Amino acid sequence: MSVLKDNLVEQIEAVEAPLKERWHRLQAAYRFWNLATHHVLGFTIKLALLLYFAFTILFLALRWVILPNIDHYKGDIERLASQAVGNPVVIDRVYASWKGLRPQLILGDVVMRDARGQQALHLPSVSATLSWWSVPAGGLRFESLEFHRPEVDVRREADGKLYAAGIYIDLEKKGDGKSADWLLSQREVVVRDGRIVWTDMQRGSAPLQLENVTALMLNKWRRHQFAFKATPPAAMAAPLDVRADFSHQPFSRISDVKHWKGELYAELRRADLAGWKPYLPGKLDVQSASGGVRAWLSIDNARPAAITADVALDNVVATLGKDLPQLDVASLRGRVTASEEHAATLVPTPGTPAAITRTLELKDVTLRTRDGVELAPTTASARQVTAANQPAWTEVKAAALDLKILSELATRLPLPQVQRDLLAEAAPRGRVRNLVAGWRGSLSAASDYKLAADFDALGMEALAARPAVPRSAKALPMPALPNIPGFEKLSGHVEAGEQGGSVALDAPGFTLAMPAWFDDEPMAFEQFRLNGSWSLADARQLAVKLEQLDLVQDGMKLKLAGSHTLPRGQGAKGPGVSDFSGSIDDFTINRIGRYLPKQTPEHTRRWLAGALEDGMLRETTLRLRGDLAHFPFKDGSPDKAKGEFRVAGRIVDGRLNYEPGYFAKDGKTPVWPLAEKIRGSIVFDRARMEIKAETARTLGVALSNVKAVIPDWARMTACSTSTALPPARCRTS
Repeated sequence: MSVLKDNLVEQIEAVEAPLKERWHRLQAAYRFWNLATHHVLGFTIKLALLLYFAFTILFLALRWVILPNIDHYKGDIERLASQAVGNPVVIDRVYASWKGLRPQLILGDVVMRDARGQQALHLPSVSATLSWWSVPAGGLRFESLEFHRPEVDVRREADGKLYAAGIYIDLEKKGDGKSADWLLSQREVVVRDGRIVWTDMQRGSAPLQLENVTALMLNKWRRHQFAFKATPPAAMAAPLDVRADFSHQPFSRISDVKHWKGELYAELRRADLAGWKPYLPGKLDVQSASGGVRAWLSIDNARPAAITADVALDNVVATLGKDLPQLDVASLRGRVTASEEHAATLVPTPGTPAAITRTLELKDVTLRTRDGVELAPTTASARQVTAANQPAWTEVKAAALDLKILSELATRLPLPQVQRDLLAEAAPRGRVRNLVAGWRGSLSAASDYKLAADFDALGMEALAARPAVPRSAKALPMPALPNIPGFEKLSGHVEAGEQGGSVALDAPGFTLAMPAWFDDEPMAFEQFRLNGSWSLADARQLAVKLEQLDLVQDGMKLKLAGSHTLPRGQGAKGPGVSDFSGSIDDFTINRIGRYLPKQTPEHTRRWLAGALEDGMLRETTLRLRGDLAHFPFKDGSPDKAKGEFRVAGRIVDGRLNYEPGYFAKDGKTPVWPLAEKIRGSIVFDRARMEIKAETARTLGVALSNVKAVIPDWARMTACSTSTALPPARCRTS
């Protein structure tokens, strides 16, 4: 029994032993941390008491020992200031006071001299309020630093060296940034009632004086705010206003502006820009310009990210380039915005730049030149996306554009001479609305393009073909241009892309001039409706589909629909394959000559224009199908199986001269009697033309069943049959 009891006790002790050991460790840890926290707390309290009494002693020393006797330290202050700026500094008076609980120093008539001993900077009064942050920072910190009525002379010598208040400023020298760090650590820096004089000996311009200069800089942790106001001469502008609000990244050096972000605002009102010309960089020739400009500039890591400018200028007379006509603008209003955005990437690829998006936007821009050119309020934008290893994508949008105004203005801009000549010759006009255009690569070699626009009353002069213009130092390349027809009052909608597009036209009063194809005057249409599309999906051909062509010209009514396939690409030949059906009504026959292209053989043109002297063509149908290389698909030849061509209609009051240009001995009477008052039909069937008069008159004699046939109008052989005339007389022209 005792053995069992002993075994039980041993088992209990074996279980309790680890628990006791852990408990003893916990007690030891508690005693250690309790003692440590008491020591830390005691040290903290003692340190706080030490700092408190040290601060109290410092405060009392400043209050009762140093500040009341501050004048005794004037020499030390002058020496420290001279060492800081690198030029001799003389202080006439030193005062001390308190601003709340902060000590304040007031320096009177502070003068800084240049290397020649001349006065370079005069500060009538400097007020400095010390910050208690100077103690933990281990350096001089000001709660407020104010400069009253300073006069600063900024000068550029003839050799280009820049001096400010007698101090040489080396723009190429890289400093250590300590001065900037110190300045940007001060909570507030203020300049009141100052004066700045800018003298440019290099240009030889008259000194520019800015009066009533007020500047403010506020620094609070990561945020830095600036303000600057100054009054230029009254003849030049109203007071200038510049403001800025920036921040820097946490844990970065304050003076490292590469990590700054923020916005800069500037406003110039009632300005005479021509008066500012001697003081601005560049060679812009401005004879006159008055008005105001205000702008917002966004900065991202010391890089201009966006700028927005509101412009209101009057009487702008300027020349933007050599050999350019003078730009004379009576009024210019609107907003211009430009931006550049770099795409953010979580894991950037070494050596691969991020995509860049550049945007330019015009909003409600209006312009009026003195010679009567007036641009209605215009809103437009352009965006370009540039990515590595691929052509840039460009997109242009515009709510409304007046082409006449824009082209006239473009001739005054610094464009290559060949482009200005082309614009002047084409003289585009009309309005484009809801424009969206995009393309990849340069405009002269665009790919993946798209276009959509509405247009009203478009017009341009016809252009003759011209060769390509290669790239040169003064001009961009231009592709060769084919003959381009001229037109007036073209209205409708177009959509186009690399795979094809569509067009819808509704243009009453439309006029078409095609001097490269037709000899006659421009063709005017009372009605012109067209709906069509084209496809470039097949690299070997251009497929055109005409859903509707409905036009009225001088009473003639034409309706046409169908398709045409044109070969393209390397080695492409032939005029293509057509499939059209249509109708013509109320066509005045003797006007056929104006519709004959210049390529029409002269004998064919002469016979058609001379033989069909009068009459009206009605209820005419048109059918054209086949490969036009075999047109007119002559009967009795292998070409017949390649397609069909037929025009058939009714003739009312027609007059036919069988042999135009041939006269009797008197030189006036046609050698063959005219067929007049023809009522019948006319048929062009392949190469054969037949005019059949159910009734007609010749020399006052009533005729019936008169027929005029041209078996092959390409050879112009005319035959006639009549019950009142010899049965078959044919003559080859």
